[in-house]
Amino acid sequence: MFDGVRGVATVLVVISHGWTLWPTDEINAHQGLRQLFASGDAAVSVFFVIGAFLTTSGLLGLADSHRLRPLVAVTRRWVRLSAQTYLLLAVVLVVLIVEPSSTYPDTDTGASVLHVATYTWNWFLHSHPVQARPDLGHLWYLSVDFQVFLMTLVLVYAFRGRRLALVVTLGGLLLLCLWWRAHMYDVDPLGVTLRTWTRADSPLVGALAAAALPWLRRLTPWAWLLSVGGVVLLVPSFWFAADVSAYFGWAGFAVDLAAAAVVVGCSLAEPPRLLSRSLGSAPLTFVGRQSLGIYLWHYPVFWFLARHTFDWSWPSKTLLAAGIIGVAVYLGHRFSDVPAQRLLAQDWWRSMEGGRRRATTPTVTSGDAAGRSESAER
Repeated sequence: MFDGVRGVATVLVVISHGWTLWPTDEINAHQGLRQLFASGDAAVSVFFVIGAFLTTSGLLGLADSHRLRPLVAVTRRWVRLSAQTYLLLAVVLVVLIVEPSSTYPDTDTGASVLHVATYTWNWFLHSHPVQARPDLGHLWYLSVDFQVFLMTLVLVYAFRGRRLALVVTLGGLLLLCLWWRAHMYDVDPLGVTLRTWTRADSPLVGALAAAALPWLRRLTPWAWLLSVGGVVLLVPSFWFAADVSAYFGWAGFAVDLAAAAVVVGCSLAEPPRLLSRSLGSAPLTFVGRQSLGIYLWHYPVFWFLARHTFDWSWPSKTLLAAGIIGVAVYLGHRFSDVPAQRLLAQDWWRSMEGGRRRATTPTVTSGDAAGRSESAER
């Protein structure tokens, strides 16, 4: 079911960026549409929670079996995130060369590509907003994701065998993060959207849920209530989180908690059939599994078409964008993700991790997000 939830989040992220192609007067005139088309931040929070829960579960499984090798874990994560990301960056550089008239200075493109590739893009966006390429702006997510993963890896390794200490530390960091983001919203309302520690609440919630799962197992009889209640709570949380000030306040944390309830409930027991059938439908599952590729490609494609199809109608732009994104996602998956997965499945990877990989502690019905999209996952 996790893929289905990510599928919904992917759709919300894409339509939140549709302003580059669509007229927005009609959308802004209706509150319901305005809230729906402004839910991108909340959707990204869902990516963060699910991705951090699953990757932290994997790290904890390795640590509990004394097979956690930090350098190997970092390399695996880097390969997972970079395979299709680097293909996108290569396309950006090729377009820079072949476009008749360059929209962005070469130096700006070079700096932007470098910082995206090194997962420091959110810092560069914050400190150099004029030089940073706007069509790559959404990739701040990957930088924050990788940065918080590194911190979580250090904590899991440092507290291996001491799960309670890990839970307390993650909980303390989460409280500090929530206080800091509320404070920074008053100080720097624009930069708060890009700073690592004002965006780290969602992955910290996911990591905390994974670390606390042994104690949460006593909730197994009520697992269905967690999964159903989490999904139900996501609806009003998304509605209120569409307002930026609320998102960086209580509404954003409500999204985190709702997403955590879903992942914990689904990890403890199979969700109710109606819920699993609706969110586990084939279209949503497919979109969820390809969410990283869709997330990577949609925004640059939107910007490219916006500057080359200025006189086109918005439905024509949208159809062409959907076609280009579909082709890009397919090619990216076929020639980047699949080779990366084959590389990471080689026997020498398992030998570096101390043997064959075992099942992780929680029973996750939707698979390992570390091997799919992150994200949020867009």
